[in-house]
Amino acid sequence: MKSLFLIFSHRLTAEQEQDARENLGITHFVPLPSELQELWSNLPPEPDEIHPLLQPIKQWVARHAVSGDIALVTGDFGATWNMVNFCHSLGIIAVYATSRRMVIEERGAQGTTIKRSIFDHVRFRTFR
Repeated sequence: MKSLFLIFSHRLTAEQEQDARENLGITHFVPLPSELQELWSNLPPEPDEIHPLLQPIKQWVARHAVSGDIALVTGDFGATWNMVNFCHSLGIIAVYATSRRMVIEERGAQGTTIKRSIFDHVRFRTFR
């Protein structure tokens, strides 16, 4: 049984779930517990050092993941880099989702421009 640990701020889409099952061999999806999800989704930009803030998430990963599991890691650049390195140290494969973006621009009232982005999942790519 291969698990995908979800260390990111969004919900997994149906396309991403299907891709993970078919191409990564995932049988079990493991979201962060709510308090850790809140932390990951709202990391403060002010601290000089982010390592102490990530300790609870690292402890959770170390307790629940095993070598060969996969972690989907996306978020604050420094936190992502740190978590990817941590996952690698445990033998956990770190991936991120790639997408195709379509931008639609519309003219709004009084000459304003409204931009909408539509993201279409393409695949998961491994951090190496």
